[in-house]
Order: sequence, then C-alpha cells, then structure tokens
Amino acid sequence: MGALLAAGLAVYLILQGAASSTGSSSTATTRSTKARPPGPGRTAAGRTAPRGRGPKFYVVRSGDTLSKIALRTKVSVAALQELNPNLNPTSLQTGQRIKLR
Repeated sequence: MGALLAAGLAVYLILQGAASSTGSSSTATTRSTKARPPGPGRTAAGRTAPRGRGPKFYVVRSGDTLSKIALRTKVSVAALQELNPNLNPTSLQTGQRIKLR
C-alpha cells in the first residue's frame, strides 16, 4: 500500500512539474488568484513589494526565529544582524520591531 501511495505521489509531482514547465495557465492562475493576506514585504495583491518600497520594520510574532524572519522578509540573517546590532537572536520578544532596511 505504501509503495502504491509513493508511486502515485511521484506521478502527481511529475505531472505538476510538467504543467509548470510548459506554462500551463491553469496552475499559474490558481496560484496567483488565491486570496492571501498581505504579510511583511507583500502588497495587498499578494506580490512581493519592491525592496525600496517594502516595510522598514518587521514585528516579531510568537514562534519567530531570526531564520524564519529572514525567509519571510527576504533579508539575510547577516543583513538583519548588521541592521540591528543590539539584537539578541536567541531572545526575540513578541512585538519587538526589527529593522529591515
């Protein structure tokens, strides 16, 4: 049963990859029209905001780590540490503001 499930998943992933590489509009349309709330660095349409126009700060959420913040904001950990020299990455506090640019 597990082998059958794995084979089915492999076929699905191959088909998904083929659809996206051929420019299938149904896959692209589904992904681009999903409603998702704007987050840090995102516009109301859900697109990533240009670097110069994005938010200047990130507000730490419960469970955040510096690595998660870096991935979410597309700002490297090294850049976050350089921009926030007094930031202790092991003791982030919910509500704390971290400078992004």
